[in-house]
Amino acid sequence: MPPTKRTREISQESYVKSIGLIRVFTFLNNNINMWNENNYNACDEAKKRADVTWDAKITYNIVKTCIEAMNEYNETGNKPNTCDSIIWDNKRLNSLIRVFCNKIVKEEKQGTMKDRENDGAIENILSRKGIPITIAEAKNLYNEKIKYVNFYADKGIELLEYGRKKQVDDITKIYSTLTKTIVDENNKINKMYEKLKKI
Repeated sequence: MPPTKRTREISQESYVKSIGLIRVFTFLNNNINMWNENNYNACDEAKKRADVTWDAKITYNIVKTCIEAMNEYNETGNKPNTCDSIIWDNKRLNSLIRVFCNKIVKEEKQGTMKDRENDGAIENILSRKGIPITIAEAKNLYNEKIKYVNFYADKGIELLEYGRKKQVDDITKIYSTLTKTIVDENNKINKMYEKLKKI
């Protein structure tokens, strides 16, 4: 029995999507430094180079979903249903995603992923041109990061809730450390100032 028109349409749609994803992940694999700098911008550039019809936000969410699915498979051996079956059916695409995930893990272990920077990032902010950051600036950065994480957790594409919550927790911890460091530094400055006045 020949395939129905609807079946042919689905097959064609999956083929087009797999070609698009292959181009996207090929670009990302060749530009891991761009991914390290900014995940979203890297996906935006990959979208342009791959010439896909999805916008940057959808591309970002698809990439993140594929990464989460591959990581879960590597950890548990189970193929999660949060991702399109083409990443398991298309061997070339599957290989590209697997290689990219391995690159991310390697970068994280080497401490080069900017999102993983913690104390070093805080130290750099405090020492920028000798001007200490204010609580208000820290609060604005905190709000911006939380808004970023929540905004790109697109309801239309299922991202793992655990990953989103972990990012929020990480940002909150860094913010708490940052504000405490600012207060401590300000106290030190005030003490030095008072000490200088007494001389």
